[in-house]
Amino acid sequence: MKLLFFNDFQLGVLKGDKVIDVSSVVTDIQRLEPQQLISGLNFDFERYRQKLDAAGTSSDGVPVSSIRIRPPLPKPPNIDCA
Repeated sequence: MKLLFFNDFQLGVLKGDKVIDVSSVVTDIQRLEPQQLISGLNFDFERYRQKLDAAGTSSDGVPVSSIRIRPPLPKPPNIDCA
């Protein structure tokens, strides 16, 4: 399963060349920013895995070419380069 943020930092599942909005699955994760959503999802991923899989197969989604893909961590605390 490939997760991504798209458009206005909505959570989506990438299926081939389509993106399926699964934001409704994670509404119970408390957050103020998208970064906190990813942290909450990573912390308790096993609890959400089946729900995300089910939501990812319940819709045809929209073409990747019609959305704006966002960075997975919108405001990283630091950037390390070597």
